[in-house]
Amino acid sequence: MVEVGTVSAWLDCAEQAHDAWSDALASEELQAVGRALDACGLEVEECVREAATITELPATRRRLEGFRERVTRSSAGLPAGSFERFVLGRAVLHFEGGLQSAAVPPIVKRITCRDLVRLADDRAPLDLSDSRFAALCKLATLRRFAAGQFDWERSGLPRSWLPRVRPLSALIRLVSMLAFEWRALRPAFFVHLPAAHPVHALFEREALKSYYRMAQSMELQTEVKGLIASSWLHSPATFEVSPHLAWLNKTFAAHGAVMATMGPAEIESGVLAQSAERQRAFSEGRFKPTLGLIVWKRRDMLAWAAAHPEFDR
Repeated sequence: MVEVGTVSAWLDCAEQAHDAWSDALASEELQAVGRALDACGLEVEECVREAATITELPATRRRLEGFRERVTRSSAGLPAGSFERFVLGRAVLHFEGGLQSAAVPPIVKRITCRDLVRLADDRAPLDLSDSRFAALCKLATLRRFAAGQFDWERSGLPRSWLPRVRPLSALIRLVSMLAFEWRALRPAFFVHLPAAHPVHALFEREALKSYYRMAQSMELQTEVKGLIASSWLHSPATFEVSPHLAWLNKTFAAHGAVMATMGPAEIESGVLAQSAERQRAFSEGRFKPTLGLIVWKRRDMLAWAAAHPEFDR
């Protein structure tokens, strides 16, 4: 049974998000964007529809890029990122009602609203070409949810990944799971670092609380097959030079997840950021960043969560 206080907490946070973005959109800067849209004959609803379909694929951003170009020409002097901020704020207000019926627990609703409040106060410039903007649009349009130290979105396992999976024993386990248990490649929860704020340090307990909240959400979404994570953070190569991060795979290893690698990780992925040790090992040729892959089936993840009620907070 959901406690009344828990529901009240997220409703209070939802009200804060509404007020914060209403105030932001009432600012002269974003009002100027609205006037420029009118002058160009563009509808706010059209921008919101585009925000609801944008992904990391460049093709999905082209219409909004065209809108931004017209707005910029029509209203010289707009600060960089004003258009993006306007679109994001309008999307938050348009989709806020959908959060009440979303199949996630109240604590996830509260954390998601908290991140949306944080975004309204964040004056860092946004840019359509940045993958972070797509992630924020997903958060605003309820295609992505915040769980604390990590976010997640509903996605799947790309078929093109399968030939890259190593070692062979992990590939065999994965294919067997997909064929005989999942019987599909999707839907699954795909884990991300949070979109709304930077992470300067990872903490094991906070990570486990995030996974617990994802499991609570998964329990409400019976069609979801399991959880997927793919990052240099889950690669054994990373742990060789940063052994303090090895805990990131500990729970998965102990509770039945398929654990594999998928070839080189891009340097732009942040693998060398905030770590002089990894930078030095890379420059000396001792560290070749690789992508780790975690696939945790629903049954095992829910069993783990059921055994750890201490993370229910």
